Amino acid sequence: MSRAPNKVEIEKGIPMPGRLDNLPEEYPWGEMDVGDSFKAKGIHKKAISSRIHRAQKKHAPKKFEYRNLPEGIRVWRTQ
Repeated sequence: MSRAPNKVEIEKGIPMPGRLDNLPEEYPWGEMDVGDSFKAKGIHKKAISSRIHRAQKKHAPKKFEYRNLPEGIRVWRTQ
């Protein structure tokens, strides 16, 4: 006996919230000079990598790299 898949209910008139692009940045990407660094506390490598990718697009031509050190993840501005 096969069961019908759960039917998704379509709802009308639900307003879509605004974009989150205007949230304040949690890291000082725009303020950093080449050679500056910061410790990224409480974040995993994959998440900081994603944030670096977005920051490089937003703050081009600036470039950033991270290293996983014994005391935690540290991010440097390299260009």
